[in-house]
Amino acid sequence: MAGTGFALPALTAGRVLVVDDVDDQASSAAVLLMYHRFEARTARTVRDALKVARAFHPHVVVLDLGLPDGDGIDVISKLRQFPDPPAVLVVTGHTDALRRKTALEAGAAACLLKPTDPDELAEWVIRLRGPINPD
Repeated sequence: MAGTGFALPALTAGRVLVVDDVDDQASSAAVLLMYHRFEARTARTVRDALKVARAFHPHVVVLDLGLPDGDGIDVISKLRQFPDPPAVLVVTGHTDALRRKTALEAGAAACLLKPTDPDELAEWVIRLRGPINPD
């Protein structure tokens, strides 16, 4: 088949990594984002989050702060060092305002409290993804 000379639109809205140590929460967030045309992966630990992020190159990371092998704020700092760092949306059960402020200072774009409204989560990820460019 011959080339057409025009580009097809992006088939996905972008790549999202959901990091949460609670399997049901990570999986349900990933399914929600797939419904919104995102390619979504999940991770349960700091170690896995960084490993998946290096290989998957997400546009957005949805991140819980409480992880079994470390602190989500450390993940934010490490992601900020990537050559093309993803936007980070913290979704946490931590109600301590200082903890959320620390996450924002580390580079998170926003902090949402659990339980998060699914529509609000999707809207934030869409906003943080920004315009879709082929990559």
